[in-house]
Amino acid sequence: MCIDPAKSYTATFNTSEGVIEVALDTKKTPSTVNNFVTLSRYGYYDTSFIFRTDVSLDIIQGGGSNNTDGPGYTIKDEGTGFKYAEGDLVMARSSGADSGGGQFFFVTGPKASVLDSQGTYVTFGKITKGLDVAQAILALNSGEGDLGGAPSKPVKIDTLVITEK
Repeated sequence: MCIDPAKSYTATFNTSEGVIEVALDTKKTPSTVNNFVTLSRYGYYDTSFIFRTDVSLDIIQGGGSNNTDGPGYTIKDEGTGFKYAEGDLVMARSSGADSGGGQFFFVTGPKASVLDSQGTYVTFGKITKGLDVAQAILALNSGEGDLGGAPSKPVKIDTLVITEK
């Protein structure tokens, strides 16, 4: 573990569309937060893009250039039975369990509740500032591309900064 689960961590996404701040949940998902913080501190997300906007699910996704990019490893899921709500930061994965790695998605509205029956996408943070920015990114949906579409213009994550308290 590179983080101290007794401390609190904030992730600040400085994007081309504005700032999104997220409180990371070290209590319920310490391993997932540890993975995300480690990747962030190594600059994995810096200069990456939000490549997916899916208005049918109210989500925007990043952490790679497409839905198959990853850091070269996967992590174990932490828990099941998640209910997805506006403002959640969630670890993306493929169709199988324990297949998350570096990709994530933000829930921007109520339509993501359709994922509740799957419940194994690990929620590891909550937007504390910038939900309007995430929703504006979703509104850029072009209707073109895989898995619900992509933004109509590139949405860059310039930097992702982790703050520890």
